[in-house]
Amino acid sequence: MKKFNVDDALKGAPVKLKNGLKAYIKKYREDNVFVYSGYVAGGRGEVRSWNRQGKEYFNYESQYDIVSMWEDQELETNLETAKENIFEKALKETIVRVKQNSIEYHLKNMAPTDMAALQKLMADKKSLERWRAGELPDFAF
Repeated sequence: MKKFNVDDALKGAPVKLKNGLKAYIKKYREDNVFVYSGYVAGGRGEVRSWNRQGKEYFNYESQYDIVSMWEDQELETNLETAKENIFEKALKETIVRVKQNSIEYHLKNMAPTDMAALQKLMADKKSLERWRAGELPDFAF
């Protein structure tokens, strides 16, 4: 966690609030008890004020107290991407396995003289080989 730095914050760097939200300090007023004023990012863009210690109130804690400088959640983003990649890989493997089982089932149960079924199986085998090579069709869920 990067410690609250007023100089960076006044230059536009975001700060992290106790509730986990991102905020920006836009004004410094030395003549006021609450010397910093700014807004909470996202949502309604709430305007807030803080004292020199980054506290919204003197007598009690607030969810809008400044706790540190904002640090991008690159690790969380990387974990989400990794989860999506694992899910995508599992989905592709499952689709290939289902297609392979379908071909085997139809091959065992088709009539030996059914040329149309044989042609369809041959086309399915070719598509299965393309799918194994990574050329899965795009699926929309």
